[in-house]
Amino acid sequence: MPKITKRFVESISPDPKETLKYWDSELKGFGIVVLPSGRRTYCVQYRNQHRILKRFKIGVHGQITAEEARDLAKKMLGQVAHGEDPAEKKKAL
Repeated sequence: MPKITKRFVESISPDPKETLKYWDSELKGFGIVVLPSGRRTYCVQYRNQHRILKRFKIGVHGQITAEEARDLAKKMLGQVAHGEDPAEKKKAL
């Protein structure tokens, strides 16, 4: 998989029939989801303390840059490493 950069994200052609997911080659768990409509959303995928797979939306491409999304993903994955669950924290708000 390639490194997720602005150039890579903008070069992705959406598939009109299915959602595409690309994962970063350097930061495990950081990815981008491309919907058939063309909307591109940065996300983090991880397993919580109970080993349940979770995907957390970081932001939409255009409103947030690839580098900002990468920095936020590093922070979230750091929280997960310390036993926190960003998705549960958001749900509690």
